[in-house]
Amino acid sequence: MAALPQRGNGSIDSARYFALFADAPQGVSTAADVQRINDASLSGEYPDINRVLDTLEAVSIDTAVLSNTNDAHWARLFTQTPGEPEFPTLVRAQDRFAIHLLGVEKSDPRAYRHVERATGHAAHRILYFDDLLDNVEGARVVGWTAELIDYTGDSAAQTLAILRRRGVVD
Repeated sequence: MAALPQRGNGSIDSARYFALFADAPQGVSTAADVQRINDASLSGEYPDINRVLDTLEAVSIDTAVLSNTNDAHWARLFTQTPGEPEFPTLVRAQDRFAIHLLGVEKSDPRAYRHVERATGHAAHRILYFDDLLDNVEGARVVGWTAELIDYTGDSAAQTLAILRRRGVVD
């Protein structure tokens, strides 16, 4: 199969990506099939992650989301439709940043610098959690304190333990 354009950096939208994927040589999927696969890959919040936001909100810590997502996933993460959100904990974050809207990959220093400018927080004041080592290393390069979370384990418990170890919360 020919290489498809990256949609994580916003160079194309999901509808066009789905169509290109379906049209690729030896493609056996329709655009609708590819969209269903894309939708299925976003399976829900980490269990008990609301405990992390509860803890941070209790001590008035600012929170933000920096997501290496695409437009189709972003629309589900932060839906504008009335009713109960699919990802209720994420919508509690004060600031929300999507890589596909910034036009750079998450490990690119420009992504992290954008977050600093938009939030008004200097690099040394940011504690960042990610489940990909490349992103953690990218954040460290710009001076953020960054921690790797194992998404196959109890992400909420890992995050809370790090927050306690670093003296952010009791």
